[in-house]
Amino acid sequence: SYSTVEAPRDEADLLARARALEGATLDDLAQRELRVGLHSKGKGGAILEAVLGATGGSAATWDFPALEVELK
Repeated sequence: SYSTVEAPRDEADLLARARALEGATLDDLAQRELRVGLHSKGKGGAILEAVLGATGGSAATWDFPALEVELK
């Protein structure tokens, strides 16, 4: 895991986090001073995963393994 944000508790928590990002730019999100691992999916995807609390990282698993949710 490379996220500094705790993984979401459930799908409702994940959805609330995603909705809270509405209107924010990637620059806004990057300014939150999160450690973002820059994987093959690019900086934008890595920033979103970090802000939302994804824990799957670059492993061959779900982005949110406990919820079996993949971020697209």
